[in-house]
Amino acid sequence: MIRLLDDDNVALAYPVFAELLIGANKTDAARLVPLLQALPQHYPSQKSCEMITEMIHIARQKGYTFAFADLLIAALAREAKATIWSFDSDFQFMEKLNLVRLYKWQYK
Repeated sequence: MIRLLDDDNVALAYPVFAELLIGANKTDAARLVPLLQALPQHYPSQKSCEMITEMIHIARQKGYTFAFADLLIAALAREAKATIWSFDSDFQFMEKLNLVRLYKWQYK
């Protein structure tokens, strides 16, 4: 992850920013805000909303449903032509449906 940061290959989808702040206590949130704001951020657009509608349709045809926040993150990544780095297994299912690309990482 450090290498990705050093190479300026990390951006933050706004829903992730919000989820991190919601989950942080008051002290940690105050420290997190400037750190997270130092990263480029992606915000929803009309195009990302249209992508969400398309992804809902594709997922439903295959018997999947996903949380709105995950769909929004996926749409923002697609719009930016970015890969997603996440431990959330829903993104693995999204990748199987060709809705997202996941960053392939390994512990060293």
